[in-house]
Amino acid sequence: VAPLLDLPGVYVDDQVIRQKTAGLASYSTRPEDLFHYRSLLDACEGVITAFSTMIIEAALVGKPSLVVGFGRNDGTPSRLIEHSEYEHSREVLATPGVTLCLSLDDLKQGIQRLFAGVFQSLRGAVRERAGRIANNLDGQSKARIVEALELIAARRSQAGAGC
Repeated sequence: VAPLLDLPGVYVDDQVIRQKTAGLASYSTRPEDLFHYRSLLDACEGVITAFSTMIIEAALVGKPSLVVGFGRNDGTPSRLIEHSEYEHSREVLATPGVTLCLSLDDLKQGIQRLFAGVFQSLRGAVRERAGRIANNLDGQSKARIVEALELIAARRSQAGAGC
């Protein structure tokens, strides 16, 4: 993290640094942490991340993402590019303004495009596609989650009854 702190125009989230220093989980639902996270999304031009829900969260507020798909090329199953092959990742990567970077040069070019404003015209399309992926536009997500949990419980109950 330290080498990034001196780069112009780069901000490393101090909340993450504090959490890691204290040995806390990076994800928090405390209102002040969620407000901080949303403020970061509002203030940034775009997000650079490996495969993360941050891509959708940024897209929901119209922000593009550069997705790091390189590194860990040692042949292990944890190579980043393998995440692009998952069905849900393919859906996310098909979102306008979401760019899979396969090399450091791709990432550099993506950053240049980001700062040049190339993605600005895609803001509406980014938000709309993310809303469809998150399926949150109708206000019925709670009902869908409960329905899915009840279905899982019913299947588990039926499987147990057959023993």
